[in-house]
Amino acid sequence: MTAAEMLSLIDNHGFVDTDEADKLIALNDALWDLCSREPWPFLEKSIALTFDGSSATPTNFPTDFKSALSVVDTQFPRRLYPIRIEDFRSQLGAESSNTGDPTYYYFLARSFFVWPVPPSTNTTTVMTYLARQTALTADSVEADILLPKEHHVAIIDGALSRLYFEDDDPEYAADRMQSFEKRLQTMRGELWKVQYDRADTIEVVDEDDLYT
Repeated sequence: MTAAEMLSLIDNHGFVDTDEADKLIALNDALWDLCSREPWPFLEKSIALTFDGSSATPTNFPTDFKSALSVVDTQFPRRLYPIRIEDFRSQLGAESSNTGDPTYYYFLARSFFVWPVPPSTNTTTVMTYLARQTALTADSVEADILLPKEHHVAIIDGALSRLYFEDDDPEYAADRMQSFEKRLQTMRGELWKVQYDRADTIEVVDEDDLYT
């Protein structure tokens, strides 16, 4: 569903005279609310990070980055261990310029760093991350929406709930919010269950075993 189609559906509910900008705010509010609820599979992306040999920050760090799911050095292979910036400074600050195969990753003001600093020849550090949904405009097409198209109606419900509330119609607002939450439950059942071949299992291992 395109943004224009969503705006048209909202108009069909009596909001023809509402400013388009206000309707877009409501649509984006609903979409971002939905995306923020869980680390949804439809937000997942992977990228092979590249480095210039002197900086701990990748040269191609994704602009749509929201949060990291894993960082793996596929050469060994092994997962890099996430470490808080204060722990990095207290434990490894004196060695922050060391170079070599990366072992840790950390953040400072949402900027991403790895340690040791990888050489420019490093092409095996792969990050799987959650992407951030960009704001919809009136010209946004279906491909601009990360949410699968079969669930786009949930965005309409969330937007209508906000618009009805702003229009002093709490009964309709509550009804649309109930529909929004119901669709969210349906999404959970569909999007998280990707195989019925066997029951999902969780391997019980020592935490450090994940990174060696």
